[in-house]
Amino acid sequence: MNACRNVKALLSLAALVPCVATAQGPVARDCEASSVDTIDLASMPPAWQARLPQTAYAGIVDRITRGQWVELADSVVLEFDEESAMIPAGARQSFAANLRRMRDEITFVYRQPNAEALQRTARVVRQDRFRIERSSNTSTPDVYYLFRGTPDSTVIDAGMDSLARRGLCWRALTARRMLTAYGALAREEAVKALHEAARNWDNYGERGYSQFPWELAINGLWFDAAAVNPPRWQLVVAHPAVSMEFTTRDLHLDQLIRSNAVTLEPLGLIRYSSTFVNYVGLSALVSLPSDERVGAGLLAHIGTYGKIGYVFWRSRNESGRRDPAVVISADLFQFFSSMPGRLQREKELALRRIRQRVVQP
Repeated sequence: MNACRNVKALLSLAALVPCVATAQGPVARDCEASSVDTIDLASMPPAWQARLPQTAYAGIVDRITRGQWVELADSVVLEFDEESAMIPAGARQSFAANLRRMRDEITFVYRQPNAEALQRTARVVRQDRFRIERSSNTSTPDVYYLFRGTPDSTVIDAGMDSLARRGLCWRALTARRMLTAYGALAREEAVKALHEAARNWDNYGERGYSQFPWELAINGLWFDAAAVNPPRWQLVVAHPAVSMEFTTRDLHLDQLIRSNAVTLEPLGLIRYSSTFVNYVGLSALVSLPSDERVGAGLLAHIGTYGKIGYVFWRSRNESGRRDPAVVISADLFQFFSSMPGRLQREKELALRRIRQRVVQP
């Protein structure tokens, strides 16, 4: 049966023999998408018109639109098996093996109950499998590779017959476009995730509670390096601030005494909202007012609305009183500093991880 198929394929190519000489030339003519797409369809023999990537892709668009991915992958494998006689055996086997892997990956996805959701994650199906890479060696610029970096690596150069080059490159270009269409949903999700992550990091840097260098170092100890969003929890450690303290005697509001104070939060914990536009938390508080003794209490964080604390203990003053106080604090450091360099780097790494979701190694 295979022998018959090979004979059939060879016979179907007989009409192309006069064109082989004219097809010789730079490998780029056969393998660069920008060159292949400029080929005049009418100038091609009928047997090759259907194999041009733009024509071949147009023939499968309808099945792509209907989501018939499994049937499409099966047909691509079958067509290659029937019409690949002109390709050298090693290259043919490598290409066929990768077509079958693509089919198996797509079949696996569509056997799952959540196939579309899985498709949106860009997992399982390797979408850059049929990438054609040009040699970076300037002395051999007209050399191309398929499946580079894998055991199936295939060299396509001027030593390979033009028919074989087209048989490989044109099918690779068509398969690449097919996988690009398959990954459209994943790219939509990636773009959405990219915008959300960028917004979250910007909110975290611009609206979050400022962190001094030692706090960045401490919070960075358990930051998930694979995360695409900032951490939802943040430790507050030895955080100083400028505040106002209002002392009251016997809780009489008409006897409020205002003092400027330096406050210190020895330890606290805050949690951010899902979009990082706000946060809440609680910290231990030490207040050092200008007109009172040192006091201790708790400070509540209400995100961008402010921080309010209550000093419920302090040493007795000259009159023997321990007057409680309310502390209002502002995160002044936030207004005088931009997003720290470390957070900027984490943001860029997170966005890069999202971009890499669609094209898997």
